Amino acid sequence: MTIRVLFLTGHPAESQLSAPVIRRMKAAPYFEVDVLDVRYWRSLEFNHWNEGLDKADIVIVPCDRLEQLQPAIEAFFANKIIIRIYAGIQTSGGTHDDVIRRMLDSMGHLLLCESEECRQNLIRLGEEEWRIPPPFGLTHLDDIEVDYSQCPSWEYVLVLMNPITVSSSRTGDEVADAIHEAERALATHPNRHILILPPNGDLYSDVVNGIYDDFAKFWTKTGFTRWTWWSERVERSQFLGLLSRCTEFVSNSSAIRYEFPALNDHGELFNPSWRNQERTKPPRLEPGGSDRIISILKSIDWSDKERLLRKRFRF
Repeated sequence: MTIRVLFLTGHPAESQLSAPVIRRMKAAPYFEVDVLDVRYWRSLEFNHWNEGLDKADIVIVPCDRLEQLQPAIEAFFANKIIIRIYAGIQTSGGTHDDVIRRMLDSMGHLLLCESEECRQNLIRLGEEEWRIPPPFGLTHLDDIEVDYSQCPSWEYVLVLMNPITVSSSRTGDEVADAIHEAERALATHPNRHILILPPNGDLYSDVVNGIYDDFAKFWTKTGFTRWTWWSERVERSQFLGLLSRCTEFVSNSSAIRYEFPALNDHGELFNPSWRNQERTKPPRLEPGGSDRIISILKSIDWSDKERLLRKRFRF
């Protein structure tokens, strides 16, 4: 039996987590995989989307990106079995992400979680327990490549701040706090620098970049030179290299719960934000999550489609 899969992907941060799962699916004769980049959903060719949806047995919707929402809704009303990867995550309410997650999770017919905490979140929301297999862990550390080519020769504090999408003022305050923390880290370390990476492109990313620009002008005016601001995103492998060698990571990115503790055993961590404050119990930081996802999907009895499609909540 071959399961025809339509795998929705898009934003670089999300697609990098999906890549090892897609790679394993394509290598397994059990699956026939079509990957659809929905980052530019509004410009997708209508026929391309319909053809991919029509032939799919299951539609995989990972993570929490806004661009996943409309195609997931269409797949749901087309009676396609929706598989959610990274279901049940709760961060802090500091962004729109938790709402998007809740909407996508509600449409999921099979909910795959990174941790038991996420699994219990879904059960409390009324999801039927048989839809939620044991946690798979995470895919962040599967097939990773660490590229040190962008790492400076000097010690550096790495700053990566994403916006608070419910508040431009809160975004500005938290980014300013992040920069001040980086400056404090330099106060007693004359050889240390600040290295700033760009935000994720979500709402109010312009506010983040505006704060950086203000600091850059101030530093230039005062003659402070121990800083570098990269306005372009780096490849994931290069980011992991930078992360593994920084002396301090100042960030509200999910990397504070996953990649940083897994790759950096000497650096300090500072999160000045609401974002990701409630990810208090991350999964075991070990590779193999992608293989466990494949095993879960192979164990499902797809023949009882009606049972899978009939969403019920235990309110």
